[in-house]
Amino acid sequence: MKTYYGHHTSQYGDQKFSSLKEAKHKCNELSYDECAGITLIENLGFELRKGNDLIPSPDNVISYARPGE
Repeated sequence: MKTYYGHHTSQYGDQKFSSLKEAKHKCNELSYDECAGITLIENLGFELRKGNDLIPSPDNVISYARPGE
């Protein structure tokens, strides 16, 4: 089952990034508590996400977990 992080980061909100590389770079600039992973919304882009709870995902949304610190 695909899952995603349901909460946006405080700093970037629902801002979209066009590449995973750029989203990873921005996520790594934040603390782990502020950016726990990156969510890909198909055809829209990548968003930085926070939180520990993963939510069942619609088909076009999936999150990638940031490695723990």
